Amino acid sequence: MTSAPTLLDLLAQQLADAETGWSLGTFGAIAEFTRDADERATLARTDGMISVVTARGGLRIEAHPALRLIASESLTSESWSHRVALCLPQEACAMSGRSALTEVGPDRNALLTEDRAAVLFDLGLGALQVDVCVRSSDPAIIAALRGCAGKSLFAPDNGAMRVILASNPHRVFASRIGRIEVFQPIPPADGKSSERTAHSCAS
Repeated sequence: MTSAPTLLDLLAQQLADAETGWSLGTFGAIAEFTRDADERATLARTDGMISVVTARGGLRIEAHPALRLIASESLTSESWSHRVALCLPQEACAMSGRSALTEVGPDRNALLTEDRAAVLFDLGLGALQVDVCVRSSDPAIIAALRGCAGKSLFAPDNGAMRVILASNPHRVFASRIGRIEVFQPIPPADGKSSERTAHSCAS
């Protein structure tokens, strides 16, 4: 059986490859991280963690004893698409499961030191494997989101999405094996981002 350090070695090789794309999310909400070969990026590694950060976003992967890699492929209109899913058993992958917009507090696990005092809000999507959040250090945005907390994001009287779309706070998708953070603006309604993207979308 492949050990966690060996898996981390393999993932570190892929993280160093600018051609590899990454995603984290659930049905209706996903964060993606890609970078260009000539794009400035900071890669880091400890015994149990690997990460990469650019000006547009970042990714961290943490070692987990139950982590397994599952490969798959699918046919596209032009060629084959090859993917590897990073998987945990159901009982090991469960996150908070919040169903209402919730203030979590300072994001102590932020990729960048300067973001660790910023306030994290869980959007309350209730997904098993990921907490979908936004993060801001702007007092006005924090106050506006606090005024929407405690209610479903989809409640008719909850204006949180208007605040988020207008202010473009960082998006943070967190799981038991890491996170993706998105710093750049939210894609427009047609879902199209620039070619150089680390982005998130929700529907």
